[in-house]
Amino acid sequence: IEQAEAELEAAVAAPVAGGEDPTLWLPDELMVLILVQVLVLDDCNAVCRRWRRLCQDRTVQDGSWETRWELYAAEKRQPRSIRCASRIASLCAGDGKVYCGTTDGSIDVRSDKDGSLLRTFTGHNGEVDSLALGPDETLYSASSEYNTIRVWSGITGAQLRTMEGHTSRVNALAINEVNVFSGSFDDGTILVWQCSTGNLVRTLRTGGGEIWSLALGIHSQLYSVSAHAGIQVWSITDCTLLHTIHEQCVWTMTVAKDGTVFVVGGHPNIRVWSGIGGALLRTVESPIPIRSLAITPTGTLISVSSDLTISVWRRRGRSRLAVVPPSSAFSDPNVAVSHNGHVWVSHGDFLNVY
Repeated sequence: IEQAEAELEAAVAAPVAGGEDPTLWLPDELMVLILVQVLVLDDCNAVCRRWRRLCQDRTVQDGSWETRWELYAAEKRQPRSIRCASRIASLCAGDGKVYCGTTDGSIDVRSDKDGSLLRTFTGHNGEVDSLALGPDETLYSASSEYNTIRVWSGITGAQLRTMEGHTSRVNALAINEVNVFSGSFDDGTILVWQCSTGNLVRTLRTGGGEIWSLALGIHSQLYSVSAHAGIQVWSITDCTLLHTIHEQCVWTMTVAKDGTVFVVGGHPNIRVWSGIGGALLRTVESPIPIRSLAITPTGTLISVSSDLTISVWRRRGRSRLAVVPPSSAFSDPNVAVSHNGHVWVSHGDFLNVY
């Protein structure tokens, strides 16, 4: 182990040329030594702190892509738990900030570093059911109050405009550089708005009842999940329906950053679809209904089930990240992943950070 630590110190001291990957790639034998230390000393925290100090907080991976892992992820940490003033109904994460829509109509803006409260947006009189970030840190929020969408400056907190046009509660939002897409909870319509002016451009009719989720993919495509119509793929260019995937009991959806896959969850499984050809890639059975999904920047899938079990799905298999105490399972959970890799999970008036 002493020899391995000496080799690691030498590797860290070696200069990194501009443009090179600063990741430390270590042989499998050295990674095994780290695990041996954890098992023998029975103090995962102390071992990981020592190795992180030796690595100067640089990412450490072994030589195999399928089994690579970041050293600091091995530390047995309890999630940081934050008690909020109101129950959280919606969640989204941006660059350095996390936005929490609450049942009392306010939106809490928290630091992505420590979860501290930075600012609170007020203006809604009903539950904030959906949040989405647009260009230039513009925040869009949808509330059950008057079926409206409000637009905020994420920098100053000022309310910029109110968008009205839905005849029922707005339950889902998706945004690109040009348009805002909002899905109705009751009448199955999707309204298309212009970002710059807030003007209503087009109305899409799914014919499928409640719209649970909206997401944007590659090739100018919009995905919608509704109660009866299943998954529908729309062309953003001319707002036409391209095709329908007949899925039942689907409640949530997420799309990879590069748009190559989209994932839907519900009961009793998680399905991964190709964002290019629309083919089903794989199905993962889940005994507990999935209520929320998110994909990290590196492509790892995070799911939260109705019993508040948080699972991390990797390329090969699944590892359980944490289980939130069942005593707090009185509301649907939400999950969001920030740019720095933090996983934020809301349940009731609690916000956990992993």
